[in-house]
Amino acid sequence: MRTVVFILLLGVVVGLAAGCTGSGQPPPSADFKASVTTGYAPVELQFTDISVGIIDTWEWDFDGDGIVDDTVPNPRHTYETPGNYTVSLTVGGPGGSSSETKEDYIVLSGYPCKAAFITLNPVPVEGGIRVAFRGDQSTGATGWSWDFGDGETSDEMNPIHVYTGYGPYTVSLVVTSSYCEDSVTKEDCVHYRPCPVADFQADRTSAQVPALMQFTDLSSGEITSWEWDFDGDGKIDSNEQNPQHTYAAAGLYTVILEVTGPGGNDREIKSGYVTVAASPTPTPQPGICIADFVANPTVGEGRTWVNFTDLSTGSITKWEWDLDGDGDVDATAQNPSYRYTEDGVYSVTLTVTGMGCSDSETKVAYIHISGCPT
Repeated sequence: MRTVVFILLLGVVVGLAAGCTGSGQPPPSADFKASVTTGYAPVELQFTDISVGIIDTWEWDFDGDGIVDDTVPNPRHTYETPGNYTVSLTVGGPGGSSSETKEDYIVLSGYPCKAAFITLNPVPVEGGIRVAFRGDQSTGATGWSWDFGDGETSDEMNPIHVYTGYGPYTVSLVVTSSYCEDSVTKEDCVHYRPCPVADFQADRTSAQVPALMQFTDLSSGEITSWEWDFDGDGKIDSNEQNPQHTYAAAGLYTVILEVTGPGGNDREIKSGYVTVAASPTPTPQPGICIADFVANPTVGEGRTWVNFTDLSTGSITKWEWDLDGDGDVDATAQNPSYRYTEDGVYSVTLTVTGMGCSDSETKVAYIHISGCPT
């Protein structure tokens, strides 16, 4: 009987002890994970509690310094600087508490630098050129150091620099941040060639057939080629810089010079610049007439009036002009004017009639018209 009572009393004591020291719940098991564990700072990371058990408190230490940084289940934390970070989570519940520490769990580096830049088109200014540089093509940089190749420097991200010459210039850029440095150099990066300006003169502008004339190039700028058209027919007659040309027929001639260089090209047109007269001839006798004429201009852009001048010899009483090469008479005046309104290359024929004589002169592909509105 005494034995049974002792066993019952022992059971009561054990039961009372259990009620005083715990709830009967097992302690939780702490664990967690981060959205990423490696990368570049600064960065914001998401932490997720994956602990097991009944939990009602969370204590996060994101940098291993022993200080609680957050107390929510699934916090976000921003790491401002590169480094290796130890992360701890302590969770608590009715059954007790548990901690999980992950050494060097978060490994962050500084963002790398990459130097890069572009230049915008140079703009001519008095005595040189102005160039805009775009250093914002670089990545990871907080500092910029420019060497413009002419002894001048800048620490702006996107500087504008004025050169007192046309180049070429070699340009260098060094970019830096708290964690990195990089550089790039571009040889002959900046160069500018001004467009040439065409001009010329002839040693004389009027003569008699045959007329040998000396032409002199007066163009300015850097020039590598010359194209001369001595009679305004659109064909290149010479590529020399200072050519000679012989005019074998009487007429009023337009002279064109086009020059080309590294900076571009330019054209100078001098309409009716050269006047060539026929050589003196004996006074024509009745029964002999010779048709001849000139036009000015022979090249036109857009709807163009062209003046025709009769140079015929003989006792002429009648003029018949075919001004567009279609076989029809377009004018009967001695010196007509005619307006061309359509693009084309036109042949012109003059037929003259006099005392017992008749003659015709045809100039093939004589008038060149372009640029007329359609």
